[in-house]
Amino acid sequence: MKKRTLALLCAGALAIAAAAAGCGKSETASTQSTQEESKDEKSGEDKEETAEELKCIGTEADGAWKAELKNRTGKDISGVSIKKEEEKEYPASMQESSDVYKNEESRYLYYKADSTANQQYDIQLTFADGSVSELHAFPFGDIEKGELCLAPGDNIAYVEYTRAGSEEKIATREAELELAAKAEAKAKKKAEAQAKKKAKAEAKKKAEAEAKKKAEEEAKAAAEAQAAAEAQAAQDAAQADYYDNSYDDSQNYQQDNSQSWDDGCVGDGLTY
Repeated sequence: MKKRTLALLCAGALAIAAAAAGCGKSETASTQSTQEESKDEKSGEDKEETAEELKCIGTEADGAWKAELKNRTGKDISGVSIKKEEEKEYPASMQESSDVYKNEESRYLYYKADSTANQQYDIQLTFADGSVSELHAFPFGDIEKGELCLAPGDNIAYVEYTRAGSEEKIATREAELELAAKAEAKAKKKAEAQAKKKAKAEAKKKAEAEAKKKAEEEAKAAAEAQAAAEAQAAQDAAQADYYDNSYDDSQNYQQDNSQSWDDGCVGDGLTY
């Protein structure tokens, strides 16, 4: 009887211990699950908070391109403008005048393009120090997240990003440097052509001025020569008139004298 009672007591103790162990495991699992859920909720909240903290350039709209861009240029950006590749002028900045896109700051860029196929777009970055750089043929549609950069010492902007839907790393630095070199060569050629044109125009102007001066000098000399000739002609005419008048006076005098002698003579003799 005592043995049976002891066996029952042992069995009861084992059952209580097992129940207690199971309850502890359940409480532990429940605690871990609660902690993981809390962690997931916090992570989600952090992500939402991060997304909310990012400022926007442009306006989110249906069909608009969207890219998350981090400013890694080393400068603050005070203006962002976008134009079609073939357009000459950039429109007004998409940033507010008082807004500054800080260095190391990330922002969302929104831009809604037209429906033209294969249309390329350029972006102008105006920095707080007054300098300006361009991003040519910006890869809208191919970029979801990237970085805006500046080539050291060149002030040439480029973008680095991972191509959307792949792990391919893209950097537009070499393409931008090549475009800058071509633009510099074109500007140099244009400046040389303008300098040549200016020199030609100045030479023509100088030649025209010299020709005008020579013509004026020749005209002056001709006028002086004509005036001298006219003066000489007048002098010669006056002298001729003088001689003519003198000759007429002489003839009259001789005629008068001849008449006075003839009146006193008859047959070559004198009459009294």
